[in-house]
Amino acid sequence: MPPLAVVEASNAAFSPSYIPVAVFVGGTSGVGQAMAEALARQTQGRAHIIIVGRNATAAAEILARFPKPKATEAEDGWAHEFVACEAKSMASVRTVCAALSARLKRINFLVITAGGPQANSLTTSCLTPEGLNAKLAMRYFMRYLFTKELLPLLGAAQELGQHAHVMTVLGAGFGFAIRTTDLGLHEAHNRSIKFLQGLLPSAAAIKAHVTGFAYNDGLVAHFAARHPAIAFTHILPGNVLTKGGSHIELGWLFAPLAWVLGYIKRAFSFTQVRAFLLLFQSRICVSYTSFSHFT
Repeated sequence: MPPLAVVEASNAAFSPSYIPVAVFVGGTSGVGQAMAEALARQTQGRAHIIIVGRNATAAAEILARFPKPKATEAEDGWAHEFVACEAKSMASVRTVCAALSARLKRINFLVITAGGPQANSLTTSCLTPEGLNAKLAMRYFMRYLFTKELLPLLGAAQELGQHAHVMTVLGAGFGFAIRTTDLGLHEAHNRSIKFLQGLLPSAAAIKAHVTGFAYNDGLVAHFAARHPAIAFTHILPGNVLTKGGSHIELGWLFAPLAWVLGYIKRAFSFTQVRAFLLLFQSRICVSYTSFSHFT
């Protein structure tokens, strides 16, 4: 990994001749928020930044802090906006993607970081109203669907000779061989002991938690092989203190251990994550993980 000074210098050199269009799924907190803020600062607000999430109030506060271009630059195409989406609902994801596809001509950066309020829960295994494993809905299915549905807009940016990058932030480096049986983890969910949920760590919840890592590795490999001119990456930059990630849920019986682990987690400083995560320059991205072809 390159030194922070090298990363900061590369970030400082990022100055596209066009107005970049960036979509941050999960941009109302944590890593997604930090990256959106970094892009806004770097471009002095001259970017079309779209924060996709559930918390409209948090998004409004974040967008209000973005630097704003001069009034004379109002017609350049820059914009800072929020789009509401319940990411664990594939119907909601499809609706958002259809709306974006109808009004945008291109997307340069698609960054997916959303984890949900139970991102670190290891006790609960449940299904969404659509019948999907709730953890996998956030950790894989919605990430795949956003990428698939918005690929034409990323391709349009690439054809113009502009940046075209997709980044999913989850657990790079922690993947394992994918078992082809029970891919949706329904069997694991059905075998879980329901009355113990919330009391003890659940094998089904833990399996869903770690399976998402491998599935995201497969996600980027799949799309990179089919779209070699677009960059795809799966990355794990470190922990951040969001509502869903600030504590580790191990159940009531292990609450003291969870408190200790949470305290240790909060003791670390993650102030440098913002600088490390403006990873749009190819030479820095490649230093962290493998990309497909860059143009």
